Amino acid sequence: MPEFNDDVLILVGHGATDRPAARDSATFIAETLRERRLFKAVHAGFLKHPPFAKDLLKAADGRRVFLVPHMAHAGFITRTVIPRDLGLDNDTRPVYLCDPVGAHPAIPQLIRDRLEASLRAHGIDSLTCAVILVGHGGGPNGVSARHTQTLADTVAARG
Repeated sequence: MPEFNDDVLILVGHGATDRPAARDSATFIAETLRERRLFKAVHAGFLKHPPFAKDLLKAADGRRVFLVPHMAHAGFITRTVIPRDLGLDNDTRPVYLCDPVGAHPAIPQLIRDRLEASLRAHGIDSLTCAVILVGHGGGPNGVSARHTQTLADTVAARG
């Protein structure tokens, strides 16, 4: 297993200035990873509100810094906004922009497992209900819509 004891991990979330709860998921994941002590430091930073990812990156004192977008898929935010807003082109340290959390191949099965557990907990037969997977809208290129549809199709195909 690779060693990350001298490295810093920053989960980068979009955040929302009008909804403080928008940071809860990324913060929870960062806390959980921090407890595992795999990295020198683990933080959750955001583009729209404090703690700002750019400030955490500037203060990061690891041998390497890993930025993991807390996003559903790679798109405009991960490919353009994060590198631009965090000044990645100007950072001389080893900083790695990783694939977003939602790109992990286990995500469709995780969604399926969570859905089945929720239905069981509420006594709902999966054959008597419909599920709507809601994705964040996207710009004019439709990448978010296509990703959400592909994810929904994959979850549905699993059972």
